[in-house]
Amino acid sequence: MLEKAMHKCVLKPLYSCLQSMLHDFQVAGGVWQRLQENLALAKTKQPHELGVNGARPPDAHAIHRIRRKLRAMKIMVLLKVCELIYNIMQEHE
Repeated sequence: MLEKAMHKCVLKPLYSCLQSMLHDFQVAGGVWQRLQENLALAKTKQPHELGVNGARPPDAHAIHRIRRKLRAMKIMVLLKVCELIYNIMQEHE
């Protein structure tokens, strides 16, 4: 519920601006180019060439725990972004 409210009130209106600025930052720093090159390289490799040897997919319980952890991490990131935006807005008043 909190996540949905923060997304609707804070992040959704700023999404296109934040996405554009993040992309420009990544392009300027060369990160975007490296990401594209590494992704293209990874697509040409077999799993064992990437260090995945004999790994089995997680069971249902492990997937549930992973989802819970990712959800908690996502909420923490949203809270930090909201706090950062709020602080920046306070500084520019």
